[in-house]
Amino acid sequence: MEQTTAERTPDISSPPGWSPDAHSLALLGDLAGVAWFQVDAERNVVAMSKAMEELTGISRERALGRPCIYLSRCHECLRHCGVFEEGRVDAHPLTMYTGDGAELPVSKSGQVILDEDGKVVGAVEVVAHLTNGNIDERCVDQATRETARIAQVLQETRYNRTEAAKVLGMSRTTLWRKMREYGL
Repeated sequence: MEQTTAERTPDISSPPGWSPDAHSLALLGDLAGVAWFQVDAERNVVAMSKAMEELTGISRERALGRPCIYLSRCHECLRHCGVFEEGRVDAHPLTMYTGDGAELPVSKSGQVILDEDGKVVGAVEVVAHLTNGNIDERCVDQATRETARIAQVLQETRYNRTEAAKVLGMSRTTLWRKMREYGL
């Protein structure tokens, strides 16, 4: 039987009589030097740590109230949001882009926030920069390279999908799915 996101999501309820507020979370994140941000149900940034500002080069003032994609600038996140779709992601490697456009290999973990009725009201995401000594090869943005290669072959074959699929070494169905996924 398939579990729902709420069933797979661990219980992260607060002890009785205590509820963390945004100021406490921001202070904790700043003290620990953790790069994190919080979004509401519409995926707009509602809080972020100083370490996240430093990592991305994007100030809190610029990020607050904007969609999280403005902060993360991640190609993978444009296609789908693992946190909202799965309920939780753990140490997922990906490439983000800083405010000045530089590639930033990171590991991202996140958890949806549920209200008392089990409805998703937001999420918290933690981002760890993968420095040169510990870059996971999965962080190289393969989707960007694959998109460029598919677009090039499609152009060379004048969008003949059968021919393009042969050149790319994939079935027409796979090519069609990737074209749809990458917006080609």
